[in-house]
Amino acid sequence: MKSTLQEREDHFRAKEMQCEVFRLNLVKEECRAEEECMIKELQRQIVVLEIERMELRGAIKGSYGAVEGVMDESRKSRSGVSSDEGGDD
Repeated sequence: MKSTLQEREDHFRAKEMQCEVFRLNLVKEECRAEEECMIKELQRQIVVLEIERMELRGAIKGSYGAVEGVMDESRKSRSGVSSDEGGDD
C-alpha cells in the first residue's frame, strides 16, 4: 500500500509540474500577444509622426517661400527707390 501511495504522490507532483509548465507557457503567450499589440501601436505612431514631419517640412518650405517673396519685393522696392533717387539728380 505504501508504494502505491508514493506512486500517487509522485504522479501528483508530476501533474503539478506539468500544470506549472502550461501556466508559464500561457503567460509567455499572453506576453507575446501584448508585445505584438504594442509593436502594432508603435508602428502606427511612427506612421503618424512621419506624416506630421512631412506636413511640417511642407509648412516650413512654404514659410521660406513667403519670406523669400517678401525679401525679393523689399529688394525690388529698394532698388527702385535707389534708381528713382539717382535719376532725379
